[in-house]
Amino acid sequence: MRLLPLILTAGILAASPAAARDPFDADWGGDCRPDVICYIKIRPAKKGTYRLEYVARSQRDPRKVVCRSTGLLRRSVVVLGALSGTFGPKQRQRIDVVRGGDGDRLHVIPTDNAPCGKPLAVGGRYDLLAH
Repeated sequence: MRLLPLILTAGILAASPAAARDPFDADWGGDCRPDVICYIKIRPAKKGTYRLEYVARSQRDPRKVVCRSTGLLRRSVVVLGALSGTFGPKQRQRIDVVRGGDGDRLHVIPTDNAPCGKPLAVGGRYDLLAH
């Protein structure tokens, strides 16, 4: 009978939303240029895929969108715990997204830093903004 409270507590913790939260499903902020604010939104899509939205806004006027690009990601078969996929015009650019060890950081590795035909540093570190 002493195990019953322990089993119930473990069951409640396993079923809680925090325990079930997807580690990639969040908004992430990064530095792409001194005059531009960049962020990435990653959301689960259908059956093991994720939608990525990359947005760059003017530092002077945050209402002005400098670049917006979308992509489709899947769990990587090469890097354990990472996402891989394509984004940009006609989905031609490869991108890998790796979670940092502390969980509040992403490392983004694109094949090209011009998602909208403009040079923007898409690759680099992105910090957690909101879950």
